[in-house]
Amino acid sequence: MKDRDRPFYKIFHNHRIPGAFSEETLGGFLRYQPADDDIFIVTFPKCGTHWAHMMLSKTLQVCRGLPPRPFILAERDGVDAILSAPRPRVVCAHLPFRLTPRNERTKYVYVARNPKDCCVSFFHHTRSLSSYGFKDGFFEEYFEIFLEGLTDFGNYYENLKSWYARKDDPNVLFMTYESMKFDTRGSVIKLARFVDEQLAVALEEDNDRMKSVLHACSVESMRKELQGSLIRRGVVGDWKNYITQEQSQRIEERFMQEMKGTDIPDLWKDVDWKLPDRTAPEDFDEYF
Repeated sequence: MKDRDRPFYKIFHNHRIPGAFSEETLGGFLRYQPADDDIFIVTFPKCGTHWAHMMLSKTLQVCRGLPPRPFILAERDGVDAILSAPRPRVVCAHLPFRLTPRNERTKYVYVARNPKDCCVSFFHHTRSLSSYGFKDGFFEEYFEIFLEGLTDFGNYYENLKSWYARKDDPNVLFMTYESMKFDTRGSVIKLARFVDEQLAVALEEDNDRMKSVLHACSVESMRKELQGSLIRRGVVGDWKNYITQEQSQRIEERFMQEMKGTDIPDLWKDVDWKLPDRTAPEDFDEYF
């Protein structure tokens, strides 16, 4: 497809960013040297950024008595916001690995989400913010943008592949939105243990602490906390309400093409995100 003029964007370092963002602010972040105790939460947009942040912030609060960590989206808020935050600092970003400031002692949490649900959620997010100039946009239009990797913050495929390639690094924890949804308790423990074994022990030994974290991470609690449109439904499978059979086939084909030579598709082998086997087309009517 031809390059787009909306949703409004800019190109910086050969990377798309929202049009309302400052190149100077992003440039400063790209030069940032992470502290050893910084914790980065990296996702492609609408893949669980606020959710993972809340899990970690609440865990630090109930286990260490620390105040809630401020939500910092580094590309938007910049280095000044990071440096003014209490330590350990929790820094959120949507960048591919090649652009993310790195330190081998800094911890990086990456959260991935299946492409169909990500596309639908990013569409609603984009349409809800006036700065994108897409309030009257249609899903059919946005689907083509997502499919071709022309969304803001680069493209879904590059972002996912770049971080999956680092999943075995000792300072990287790779998670999925779907596993966080289906096993929230286990995901909280996994995240806590990655940051500090003692955090996991504290949660496992005190059920009240765990309940407090799980309550804070619920969709209802987060929607009240954020008081805006950043938290929508928080479900797996909402794509079925928007994506047609033809679109579904196309995005699956593109995804498999982009992920060829990797085992990334296995991340969602137990998740209902693909069409039934095309050798049984009679199943399609029941699926949609």
